[in-house]
Amino acid sequence: MDQPPSKPQEGRKEGTTAILPQPDPSPGGDSGMGEAAEEEILENIALDDSAEHANGDTDEDDIRKPLTAKSDSSAHLGLAHTHRLPAKPKVMDFVLYFPLSVKMFVERLTQTFGWRFVLFVIMVYGIQQGWAMGWSGIATYWYLLDPKPKGLGLRNTTYSVVLGFANIPWQIKAIYGIISDTFPIFGRHRSPYIALAAACGLLSYVFLALELFETTICVAVLLFLTNLAQASPDVMIDAAVAERSQTHPLFATDLQTLCWSSYFFFNMIAYQAGGYIQQYYGHRILFFSLVFTCLLVLYPALNNWLGDKPSSSTAPYLTSPQDGEGAEASASVPRKQKQTLMQSFRDPLKGPVFRLALFVTCVSLAQGFAANAVADIHVPIFGCITIVLISGA
Repeated sequence: MDQPPSKPQEGRKEGTTAILPQPDPSPGGDSGMGEAAEEEILENIALDDSAEHANGDTDEDDIRKPLTAKSDSSAHLGLAHTHRLPAKPKVMDFVLYFPLSVKMFVERLTQTFGWRFVLFVIMVYGIQQGWAMGWSGIATYWYLLDPKPKGLGLRNTTYSVVLGFANIPWQIKAIYGIISDTFPIFGRHRSPYIALAAACGLLSYVFLALELFETTICVAVLLFLTNLAQASPDVMIDAAVAERSQTHPLFATDLQTLCWSSYFFFNMIAYQAGGYIQQYYGHRILFFSLVFTCLLVLYPALNNWLGDKPSSSTAPYLTSPQDGEGAEASASVPRKQKQTLMQSFRDPLKGPVFRLALFVTCVSLAQGFAANAVADIHVPIFGCITIVLISGA
């Protein structure tokens, strides 16, 4: 029985018809159209669209449509740099699929954001956090709990107090963003703060490796600075990634994948090797090795691999002090920064976050110093006071 002829498929707008070749219904026929025919149809549709736009034949639906992979250059770059298996894959195609996918993933990001930015993200998330947190956690645990002379031989209650104080920098991350946004250094909001944090971590690891301070409070402060060296760059990198995710929304997931895959990859390696080094060489070697992780972050931060642009509000710092206008403007910069800080404090949207971050910072520091200064029996009292204050806030 003869089948009725199929109707042509209409295009996107009235009066435009694109006749697609129909698949062969016979058992031996092809199950779909060929690649050449598909490319030809897409090219014809694109030509029709360009002719309609040239004649002014547009409607609101076309204007409101989001950018597609064909018109958005960043989307085209993302699709072009994606590894795909061939139509008939072989064994080697499956073996090389993951390495080639990673290679094209990195190439896609470096062509969009630059190799310095991509490498800096890997250094901060992978080495400064993933690697350093792994080795620092192992070295800190055995340094505090090992009996003397190998370690400090702290009791469990004292160990908890010291560790709680050392982790305060991770509780007050919101305050870093407020400070860096309000008080730039040499006109930049992020790179100088990363460099300062890396320098603090470098000195702290040196003191811990040499065991120059053996009192509990001094060791707690040094561990506090090591965590500050990890938490502060984390905030700055997250801010830079968020900015680039807004300007390149199609690469937002790629940037997050780069951050967290770097972290877990280096963290896994650190824990695999850290236990062996601790067992045969001790915690001092681990602390000393972490100095190099800070150096790897310090150099790119000083050379602004993050691409941190100078702030326009701090431009007077870049002018000559002999210039009358420049000197007058430079004198007004601290006043403007104070006004900006007070506006953020009173802002109906930013104000509650600012005040809560400042409150948590003050309470955490006060509770931490007090807990390290009193006997172990009084530590739960400070913990209850902290819970009540934060709940009331």
